[in-house]
Amino acid sequence: FDSRALTLYSFRHASRELCNTLNVPLFEWSAAQLLATVGHPGAKQAELLLPDRFQHLAGELHRLVQFHERRYIEQGRAELFAGVEQLLRQLRRQRFRLYLASNCSTGYRDLVLGHFGLFRYFDQAFCIGEFPGRRKSDMVREALTRLDISGGFMVGDRRADIDAGSGRSRGPARVSGTDGYLRGPTHSRLLSTGERGLGGIRF
Repeated sequence: FDSRALTLYSFRHASRELCNTLNVPLFEWSAAQLLATVGHPGAKQAELLLPDRFQHLAGELHRLVQFHERRYIEQGRAELFAGVEQLLRQLRRQRFRLYLASNCSTGYRDLVLGHFGLFRYFDQAFCIGEFPGRRKSDMVREALTRLDISGGFMVGDRRADIDAGSGRSRGPARVSGTDGYLRGPTHSRLLSTGERGLGGIRF
């Protein structure tokens, strides 16, 4: 689903609630500022957005963001992109082993996959919340080692997704989605470095 709308909603509501409780000036961020943090773990997003003198509030802001993310999704305001579940179902029928590797927290992973009933399509779902202090590339590398996987495809719509599929001689080929966050010049640069692009598929 389009997580950009979720990001804008949850951070703006969390900021308003936090500032009202503490009686401090409202933290206001533009859409560009908020969306620039997407791809970072949730706690890191809060740190990146808060001014230095309010860094001690990052944990509380993150907690409130998680609350409003849950409310947004449980109210039915998020919808899967058309074709996502059909694609996953088809891949399972063709006996592909599917694994998820995300920079989200364990709570967010469980919320999204549980709400949309997507757990059943994945053999295992990894998230950065299970690898504290690590990068996405570290998480993918360790997951590949644990699962004894030497091939496959790493599919993503952000630079970090594509980078996470590199650095392992027998690791997965990298595929960038042309829908989602990789658009325009960024996507063109990725393809020029030898990555493969998938058009018409949303993630």
